[in-house]
Amino acid sequence: VQGLGGSTPSGLAVGTLSEIAFTSFHPTKMIPGYGGAVATDDDALWEAIQRIPLNDHAPSLDLPSPGTGRLRRYRSQIQPVRAALIRPFDPGTLGHNVEQIQKGWQYLSDNVTQRNERAALLHNELSAAGLHLLDIRPGDSIWRLTFAAHNTASANWIARHLQSAGLPGSRLYPSLSGLFAPGTAPIAEAIAPRLVNLWVDHTVDSRYLQRVAEIVLSAPRIPLT
Repeated sequence: VQGLGGSTPSGLAVGTLSEIAFTSFHPTKMIPGYGGAVATDDDALWEAIQRIPLNDHAPSLDLPSPGTGRLRRYRSQIQPVRAALIRPFDPGTLGHNVEQIQKGWQYLSDNVTQRNERAALLHNELSAAGLHLLDIRPGDSIWRLTFAAHNTASANWIARHLQSAGLPGSRLYPSLSGLFAPGTAPIAEAIAPRLVNLWVDHTVDSRYLQRVAEIVLSAPRIPLT
C-alpha cells in the first residue's frame, strides 16, 4: 500500500520518497490498537485526503466484472465484510484506542529489536534448508519472517503441519495481479503461492522457534506433476 501506482517526476513510485505512507494498527501488528493512519508532508495530498467523506456505511467495492473463478470468490468474500471493516470508531472506544496506539508507538523500537532477534534465530535455523530466504539487513523491521518454499505443494505441506501442531503461521494473500490482470506479473503470480509467514512477535518463544524449524526442515521436496 505504500506504492499507489503513480510516480514522481523522477519516475519513482509514490511512497518510496515518503510523499505518502500508510500504516495499520492491530494487536498482531507492529503497533497495537485498531484502524490505520495516513501520513504525508504534501499539502495537496493532505487536502485531498481530508475531502474523502467518512460515511456510516462504506460504499460498495467497485471490482471489475468477474472473469475467473478466483475473482468471483474474491468478490463474494470481500463484499460482505467491507462494511464491517471500514467504519467510523465508536466515540466511547476511540480514546482507549488512541492510548493503545500511543503506547505501542512508544515501545516500537524495543518491539522491533525483539522481533528482529527472533527472526535472526529462525533465519539461521532455516538457512541450510535450501529455501528462498531474504537476508536480514541493518535497519529492517520484521513483522513476520517470510520465506518461499520449493513449490506450492511444499508450502501447503508446511502450512498444514504447522496448523496440526498448533503453531501460528500464515500464507500470503493471493497475487492481486493474478486476480485482476492475469499474466501481467508472472514472477509475482508464481512466487505468491509458495510464501509462508512465520511469527516472531512477543507471543512466541524459543520452543516455538525450534518446533517451527523442525517442521519446515522436515518438509519433503514434493515433485510437481
